[in-house]
Amino acid sequence: MRHIYLLYLALYYTQKKQAEPPKMVKYVKEFGIFTVVCLLVYLVGYFRWSFFLVLIPIIMYVVRSRQKAEKKERVTVAYSVNLLTNLY
Repeated sequence: MRHIYLLYLALYYTQKKQAEPPKMVKYVKEFGIFTVVCLLVYLVGYFRWSFFLVLIPIIMYVVRSRQKAEKKERVTVAYSVNLLTNLY
């Protein structure tokens, strides 16, 4: 039971706390993303492009971000285990 508690503590203290940006920055970022999406939809219809020209980069972005998140999680767990082994 003590090992689980120590692993929890190691995971808790190794995670970096990220400060939240101000609300105005958040709204401007959301508006920018919305504007880009609307522009892409308009251009796809105007030039009669295939929807897959827009869909493929989005799928690649999602896959890449998931791989980065999994890698970050593995590194965090390995670092936590390293901290645990150094405690004994």
